[in-house]
Amino acid sequence: MADIRERNVKDSIPSTDEDEILEELERNEELTEKAKHLTKNDLNKMRVNSKQSFSDDALIRQWKINQIPKYGRRARTKPILERKNHKKFECLCDIDKSFSRHYIPHFGGGIKRENEEFLTPHFIAYWKNIREGVTEIDEWKEACKHKEEEEPKAEKGLLFHPLPKFPGYSKRDIKNFREQLVSSFRPLNCREIRRFRIPFSEALYLELQEDRFFDSAKFFKSLIIQDYLASNRSNYVPTLTRHRNRMQYLVQFLKLAEKFSKRKEYHKEAIVLLKSGKYFNDHNDSWWWLSEELYKKAVKVSQKSVIDGGKSEAISRYIFGTFLLECVNLGQLAQEQLSRAKELSDGKDWNAESILQKKQEPVFKECSNYLCQALITASKELRNNKKPEDALPLIHRSYKICLESNALRNDIIMETYFELGMTYKSLGLIEWAKVAFKKFIEIAKFQNIPKSICDGYLELALSYRGEDDLLRCHHCLVNYLETAKFHEDENLIAFGNRYIGEFHLNNNDFPSSQGETQLAEEFLRNAFDSYMKQYRECLTTPLASWKPEHFTLQHDVELTRTLIGLAKDLFESDIKDLRPDALLDEIEEFLNTSLNKNDARLPYQAPSEEAGPKSVRFADGVNAEENA
Repeated sequence: MADIRERNVKDSIPSTDEDEILEELERNEELTEKAKHLTKNDLNKMRVNSKQSFSDDALIRQWKINQIPKYGRRARTKPILERKNHKKFECLCDIDKSFSRHYIPHFGGGIKRENEEFLTPHFIAYWKNIREGVTEIDEWKEACKHKEEEEPKAEKGLLFHPLPKFPGYSKRDIKNFREQLVSSFRPLNCREIRRFRIPFSEALYLELQEDRFFDSAKFFKSLIIQDYLASNRSNYVPTLTRHRNRMQYLVQFLKLAEKFSKRKEYHKEAIVLLKSGKYFNDHNDSWWWLSEELYKKAVKVSQKSVIDGGKSEAISRYIFGTFLLECVNLGQLAQEQLSRAKELSDGKDWNAESILQKKQEPVFKECSNYLCQALITASKELRNNKKPEDALPLIHRSYKICLESNALRNDIIMETYFELGMTYKSLGLIEWAKVAFKKFIEIAKFQNIPKSICDGYLELALSYRGEDDLLRCHHCLVNYLETAKFHEDENLIAFGNRYIGEFHLNNNDFPSSQGETQLAEEFLRNAFDSYMKQYRECLTTPLASWKPEHFTLQHDVELTRTLIGLAKDLFESDIKDLRPDALLDEIEEFLNTSLNKNDARLPYQAPSEEAGPKSVRFADGVNAEENA
């Protein structure tokens, strides 16, 4: 089916070769020479046969058209030359010759039929609007279906406004009125008519070929085909063919790029393609496939440039690499482009501010930051797929860039150390993981980011727990809670209390936990109170302003309540007695009525109930949920 669709799409876009255009030029010259031998009597005979008072030029033009039978009534695929200078092609554009002769003044002659129905307000309004380029023929026909039933009204959906009737004109004055009406119109261009009679993308393709932009026409045709074929593979709705303004914008960019290409100014051609890709990249994600194609072509073109020392190639690869990383999330492909851009821009002060329209560091510094980010993304993806051995070389490369470069952002360095520690931890290299987490905590403290500091302490505590070093594990959890209290972050305070409560609950061999669970119950109740405090604040806050952690509060409350029951050595049926029914019932009712998981207005969605509440393990193979 896809092959049939591709063949139909290719057939629907005509192709014009340069040889055919040259043949057309020669044929037009021959006809022009023959037309010079037409006598006055021949023209008078043609005028009598047509029953119209055509001028001599109009009769000669009509005689030329009649000399080429294959262009007769339908001239949709090949242009017809109108002037001798060969600069402008004109086409009848699938319009019936009789219709164009009788009703379109631009194609010669007046209006032959003297029927009053062709002077209705709908007819007048239609031609005025089609000359201004604001209506469609199908829309006009649809709007005129009920013209005899009632007086037309200027509704919101109509693209034209009917003119009032002219009762002062009788049937005998129709000819004069038509002449006045025709004289008020601006002359129609054949390209404008063709855009309304055939698909708009096909008309633009023909215009590119008529203007001898053959490379642009070929590239534009491939984009149209790709846009159509994408709808066969998925539920994708073609976007390019539905937006005329953006198609025209794309064609203008392609024309300008090919002008530079003909002058062999490839660096300017690459910049034009990058700007066009940036234009479509600023729109929603349904246009990003077009940006990707333009960026690819810009990279390919920039490799031909030899006069700028690789500047255009470095900028093209840098912009394409950041697009792959941030928009498409392809870390492996992004690092190839960014690595090459980093090599080309080493020691140079090039920047891409004129293209991206925002303040930028030199390309070398930006490539270093984005390259580290691409390596971290690729490493994290491999580690999550249980391939830490493949992730380790990537994160080592990012770590090496951190040591060599002084231009990296602190958040990139922090993320590198954190991912390095997680990779070491997945491989069982706990000692190296602890060193990475400690370095991560130092940088987070320097930047004063409480969430990052607490995350570092938590991972460091889990690393010590893997070595059965309970004292240092407890010390890291206490530092987690103290950091949260110092910054007065209620959510981090709740998690800190819960983690310490879990630690005392699952490690009875710890000195302060032996023989009693009162300490665990105390921390867990503090965590429960903190969660409930956040719940009360959420009830008085609009859903649109909720933070991500607010959507998981219900699961955190249920988990903490279960842990309190375990601390009191109760059965699961007795744990429900600890529930403050009045408040939690109110919360559940609020969430059931207001928090719709499929509501598009919400910035975040609540986690699925199948996943259940999550817990941190501080025991060997023992989880609080499993104990419950």
